[in-house]
Amino acid sequence: MAFIDAHTHTFLRGPEDLAAMARAGVESAVVCAFLPVPASGACSLIDLFFWLDDVERKRLVQAGIRPIIAIGVHPRALPPETELDRVLAEMNSLVTSGRASAIGEIGLETGSEAEKSLLLRQLRLARDLHATAIVHTPRADKRERLRETLRLVDEAGIAPGRVILDHLTPDLVAELDARSRHFWMGLTVQPGKTTPEQLADLVMARGTRRLIVNSDLSHMPSWPDALAMTAQRPGELGLKPEDIERLTRSNAEEAFELPDARPVTAKHTSSVT
Repeated sequence: MAFIDAHTHTFLRGPEDLAAMARAGVESAVVCAFLPVPASGACSLIDLFFWLDDVERKRLVQAGIRPIIAIGVHPRALPPETELDRVLAEMNSLVTSGRASAIGEIGLETGSEAEKSLLLRQLRLARDLHATAIVHTPRADKRERLRETLRLVDEAGIAPGRVILDHLTPDLVAELDARSRHFWMGLTVQPGKTTPEQLADLVMARGTRRLIVNSDLSHMPSWPDALAMTAQRPGELGLKPEDIERLTRSNAEEAFELPDARPVTAKHTSSVT
């Protein structure tokens, strides 16, 4: 079975983890921009975007994984307010030129006014560019931050079908279902987040509609083979093969408009260092 990992930060991992992803069946990976600290200025973020588009793209292709580049300002990486226009202009240029395919990872962490203002601006940019927005929800105060995010999505005027609300918990999936919204809902299989067993229980209760599984592979504890872990022994977990395929591939294809996603061939060239 071939997978699309819809939320990763592979640039924070070594080549052995990229190889492990490929061996585990990951054919495509969405690489989201992320800094774990506030950016000192626009250059920090713009250099990160170029790193993803250049070095990380090559590393993934060499590992046999199709790269899908997402750029954005994570709420932990807020730069000085005077630098934001330059960052957003560069994001616009990269998506317009096709060097990036989505806006992310964006969202709220503490829910500060500065975070809300930046999230609103990035959602509006995604709306104008007809790009998918990958929206983070934090570990703390997740329910409250999600509700604030939904309000900002409405204010931005972006179609819910262009938004992936990520790192959700099963109870928040149920809350979104009750609202009859049409968002994509991301579930992260990772230590301290969702387990394959919890995911199976959720799918058995409400189906696979608009659910997307990802690893959030990063500098934090995470599994390169998270999608394979989700897919293994589907009979024991009560999941049908078609359920697994939707969770780990076809829903992501639809969310990112990737109907032609196929495995890439590793380039046999010198390593990127």
